[in-house]
Amino acid sequence: MPDFCCVIGCSNEGGDVDESGKKISFYSIPAIRQADDERAITTERRTAWISAIKREKNTSTNKPWEPSKHSKVCSVHFHSGKPSYRLSKTHPDWIPTVNMGHNSASVSGGKACSGKT
Repeated sequence: MPDFCCVIGCSNEGGDVDESGKKISFYSIPAIRQADDERAITTERRTAWISAIKREKNTSTNKPWEPSKHSKVCSVHFHSGKPSYRLSKTHPDWIPTVNMGHNSASVSGGKACSGKT
């Protein structure tokens, strides 16, 4: 399955490059780890990613959006270009926060992130 970004208004997909000419990378929504010492923080992180993405409810089921195993966020949405280590909760890239498509003006043009050149 080809990579594409699930952030609202982002049209980045596999093979695209950012403004500096660097290939855009894609990162899966974090999974919940079952190890007792990581379950709580990985659950919190997954929930935070889903909250940051802010997809609307499924109109046919009226249930909140739930990412599939193929849902990805591109490198444009991280300060450093990639997510931080899963246990680095205080790192600014613990969740995606850059150009998240929540501003209606940026979504209306169809591109909330300007990663493509």
